[in-house]
Amino acid sequence: MQHRVAVLGEVLWDVFPSGARIGGAAFNFSVQSRRLGESPLLVTAVGEDELGRKTLRAMEDFGLDTRMVKELPGVATGTVTVELTPDGQPAYTLHRPAPWDAIDLSEVDLANLAAFQPSWIYFGTLQNLYEASRNSNLRALEAVPKATRVYDVNLRKDSFTPELVREFLTRANIVKLNEDEIAWVSETFGIDSGSIDDFARRLCDRFGCHTVIMTLGEQGAALVSKGEYTRARGYKVQVADTVGAGDSFTAAAVHGLALGWPSHRILDFANRLGACVASRPGGTPAWEISELERMEHA
Repeated sequence: MQHRVAVLGEVLWDVFPSGARIGGAAFNFSVQSRRLGESPLLVTAVGEDELGRKTLRAMEDFGLDTRMVKELPGVATGTVTVELTPDGQPAYTLHRPAPWDAIDLSEVDLANLAAFQPSWIYFGTLQNLYEASRNSNLRALEAVPKATRVYDVNLRKDSFTPELVREFLTRANIVKLNEDEIAWVSETFGIDSGSIDDFARRLCDRFGCHTVIMTLGEQGAALVSKGEYTRARGYKVQVADTVGAGDSFTAAAVHGLALGWPSHRILDFANRLGACVASRPGGTPAWEISELERMEHA
């Protein structure tokens, strides 16, 4: 069954020492969601430049719908410089403002988004730093009130504030965080807890979400949904780089949630896809479902 997913966020070019690859959390999520058989609609912007045109062609090559991608004059298509540590961990230098910092959805745009009738809507923190795009994304959430709201916290240096994160936590049904984000949210909002499951339950109580998904590095992942705690082991792979691995995990988790899978199956499948992506260069490397199945039985 195909599910419609509205995706609010960034498309940009990751500039590695070896060259540039198209990426961005929202783009990566959209690509993997599409590969999983869902119907994502990415709401974003590019510059009215050659790189922007290249972005649109790349999106089409990945089978993504480009009708909600705005082309903005006077601002260059987004890029980020990526430096990798010896173990494949990325350090990002974002070049801003970018087109997705200046999205201003019109009433016609919002009507088109509502007509898409998404059952899910995904958003992060990065693209909401600037007022124009933040207000635009808030209007987008209001335009599809029946869609389940997935907030991938996805904190990047100099691209968030406590007030911003608090605002979007209060608007989420499902929250996804990694280990560093768990520590930051816990300290910033005073969510004292002695365990991962206690943290997640307190987060739900504080902000009103019903599901918290947590990636825990080599320790796998955990999920608290409507008070029930589940944890699943990770998969060891030879890491090429971890760019896009978390976005792939989130896409797989949303896929499983949309299909009503049991929590352990959701986490295990998401762990496999995240590990598979981490084993290959770039945020959206090719993979086959048969590879994930082999990992399950290894």
